[in-house]
Amino acid sequence: MLFMYSLLSGKSKDLFLSYNGFFFLVIFLCFLILVGSKSLLDRSLLAIEGLAFAVNTLFVQNALKH
Repeated sequence: MLFMYSLLSGKSKDLFLSYNGFFFLVIFLCFLILVGSKSLLDRSLLAIEGLAFAVNTLFVQNALKH
C-alpha cells in the first residue's frame, strides 16, 4: 500500500532505491506467496524466484549508487 502511494505521488524512485522500501516490498511479496500458493512445489518455486529478484535488485541498487 505504501508502494502504491509512492507510485501515485511520484516518489517511487526514492522508495524503491531505499533499503527500507526494498525490504518492505520483499516481505510483502513473501507474505503473498505464503498466503496465495497451495502446493509445496509452488511455494518453493516462488520463494526461489523471489530470492533471485531480491538479489538482482540489490545488485541494481549498488550499480546505481556508484
